[in-house]
Amino acid sequence: MRIQKTAFDEDFFNLLLLHNPFCFDELSQKPDLMLSGHVHGGFVRLPLIGGVFAPGAGVSFLKRFSREFFFPKYTKGVYGDETGRLVVSQGLGLTARFPVRVIPPEIICVTLHRPS
Repeated sequence: MRIQKTAFDEDFFNLLLLHNPFCFDELSQKPDLMLSGHVHGGFVRLPLIGGVFAPGAGVSFLKRFSREFFFPKYTKGVYGDETGRLVVSQGLGLTARFPVRVIPPEIICVTLHRPS
């Protein structure tokens, strides 16, 4: 997916809701907060390693077995730094073609605080 040049107004809090978290690295300017999902926690999680496989929505079946889909960078949790944050939820369930869920469902709650 290609992201066009992004511009956020620095006078406001910028929240970006984007299904696919892998677009975070492609943004020319980071929002204050980006909320994503899509990866379902990596389908399978290994201790000390994390998510194993990322779904490839819109990608051919054979391409889903390429390196870019194994051990994805963003699977669940909070990422980023002072320039922008990304929160990725592993979601409630997998309702696509693969009806098995190995990791538990997750609902996240994000609390925003106004700077003092």
